Amino acid sequence: MTTILKRLADIYTGFTLRESVSYLASGDTKLLQSKDLPKDSFTINATTLTRIDWKYDSQPQYLKHGSVVLLARGEPKAYVYHGTEEDQVIVGHIFIVINLTTDDIDPEYLTWYINKSSIAKWHFETNSTGSTLNMTSISTVRDLPIVIPTIQEQQQILQRQAQSKVEAEVFKSLLKLRQDYNDAFDEQILADVQSRLANQI
Repeated sequence: MTTILKRLADIYTGFTLRESVSYLASGDTKLLQSKDLPKDSFTINATTLTRIDWKYDSQPQYLKHGSVVLLARGEPKAYVYHGTEEDQVIVGHIFIVINLTTDDIDPEYLTWYINKSSIAKWHFETNSTGSTLNMTSISTVRDLPIVIPTIQEQQQILQRQAQSKVEAEVFKSLLKLRQDYNDAFDEQILADVQSRLANQI
């Protein structure tokens, strides 16, 4: 099945704060900023976010469990939120939030699809604006073509991605062990040379 994202989700842009975050740094509402995005995963939780005091008349739109958050400045990157509405997390204006309205697509799969699929990459590259910093509009996100495999096939994709990440970590550890071994071996050679030279004196 192939469709466009706006037929599968409610999509909205983040909130523009009138005051600086430091001025608002108290209260129960939490604010997701670009500095909070993880470097080694595409998962967001609410534990380390800045707390702010919500002083606006409008009701904030809190992230829901499974909300997909898209960074709309620079290279588009998607993250899935693993908290709940009770955490009272909002996002700033540099984000676009995608709340799926169907069970036919897994939020984790949508996150992978946006970040990795050639279809999504081509769509964002051909529709981005900005001369120095790419900007992704909400209309571009709404019109994103989505290919929807079965839930089983989506899970297979996600499992392979998870396995690849584990394998990459194992390979990284093996490379570190090899480098440590080589460094120790090379140091031993230098020590042996020094010992021989000392015996010749």
